[in-house]
Amino acid sequence: MALKLRTCLSNSMVCLALITSIGCNLHKPRLTQPIAGEPVKIPLGKIGIVAAQMDPELYVRVPAKGALHGMIEGATHGAQIGSEVTQDYLKLAAGTDLCKPSGQRGCGQANLFALIQALVFRVLGPPIGGATGAVIGGFAAENKRSVESSEQAVHQVLVRLKIQENMRDKVLWVVAQETPYEAGPVDSVGPFPSAGYNSLLRIRVSEIGLMGDERSVNPPLQLFVRVKTELMRGADGSFLDERSFLKASEAIKFTEWGANNAEMFAHVLEGLYLSLAEQIVDELLQYPPATIEAAEEVLANDPDHRGARTGRGIARVKLGKYEAALDDLRRIASLGPLLPRVYAVSALAKKNLGDFQGSLQDYDAAIGSSITSAPSRLYTERADVKVKLKQLDGALSDYNEALRLEPDSAELYVNRAALHIDRGDTDSALQDYSMAKSIDPDSAQAYYESSRLYEKLGNHLDAYRDYNQARQLNPDYPERKDLERLRWEKE
Repeated sequence: MALKLRTCLSNSMVCLALITSIGCNLHKPRLTQPIAGEPVKIPLGKIGIVAAQMDPELYVRVPAKGALHGMIEGATHGAQIGSEVTQDYLKLAAGTDLCKPSGQRGCGQANLFALIQALVFRVLGPPIGGATGAVIGGFAAENKRSVESSEQAVHQVLVRLKIQENMRDKVLWVVAQETPYEAGPVDSVGPFPSAGYNSLLRIRVSEIGLMGDERSVNPPLQLFVRVKTELMRGADGSFLDERSFLKASEAIKFTEWGANNAEMFAHVLEGLYLSLAEQIVDELLQYPPATIEAAEEVLANDPDHRGARTGRGIARVKLGKYEAALDDLRRIASLGPLLPRVYAVSALAKKNLGDFQGSLQDYDAAIGSSITSAPSRLYTERADVKVKLKQLDGALSDYNEALRLEPDSAELYVNRAALHIDRGDTDSALQDYSMAKSIDPDSAQAYYESSRLYEKLGNHLDAYRDYNQARQLNPDYPERKDLERLRWEKE
């Protein structure tokens, strides 16, 4: 399955035939989120948006096709796993000396036992793992015809979609909706100076596809899109900025992606494009002082310019000027529905002004208007507002959803633990602190907060242990004057 193939979407019929026959699996992408950068702080003027001409790399993790194919794949993966079980035993056996003097009582016997275990697993592990994997793979595999139909539907969407031009057009639309800047499509970079444009922004979808566990016969798959941008001066093409952006969906089975002519696949892909466009515009084009200055020039001639009002409102929120920001955002709200991020910005402004009910309504709109799953951040921010409104059960539901979307966040577990304490559920709070510490052993906050809860519950032994650990990780935590009392009481 892991075949390397550069997509050939420009030659759609050849590409479709090739993809549907062997799949289109390139390197397995890493879905690590790029670190967000600062907005570009120089005047950009009129911006030309350029779509890349090269095709993206396409990665589609096609599951096993039918029970027989599932058994073969399952047996292969099971044999690999069975073989790997021996590694720990081999390391233990190889790292010891079986001929040590017998003065170390029991040492030789223990090492010999580890070696015997390793040899047994080396012989029996692969066939047992392979047999088990074959059985599981046969049951887990989807119907061959369903997989092939879904595969064809997914790739037809990708062939039909103008991947690079679509991404460029989404960015152009968001620029018009959320900024005071004028932007237009440009066919290519150069020659310079670029006629009529002060800046050029090249947008390139570098990777796109469905990704899932390589050792599963029929894994849930995430739809992902990675975009790279390059910003240049229109006068001479000199380089100004380069970034990478990534968005991924929730994971579902391949046949669900391909159902109804891949309707869900096309819908979610559209949502990822819009979300990426908003992030690109926010990171690159919305430096608050420059945005406000450009917006005021536009609004002097056109007071109802939607992009200028929205851009200035977002910039004012970033600067903490919440009242002035809401003046802009309320005015554009009367012109029609807002984009999800604008609702979220308005919700943040209202929360900081103490209008929790209004903030809640805007967070509801931001989450409800998202084409794909809203980011976990919106759920945690809405949970905070619900806590202010004493809607603790609703806040818990939001934290649960945030953790479903981001299950490896130690910070989210710490925050949910605090909510459990407010609800009087100390057992669940301790479980969340334990999860946070297992996910991030260096989380001083998790140890410190759990120490406080243990002390409240009268468990001085664990309170003393976790407090000491928190202080080791972060000496800036306040020194406990009652530390000696905890030391004595734990004993």
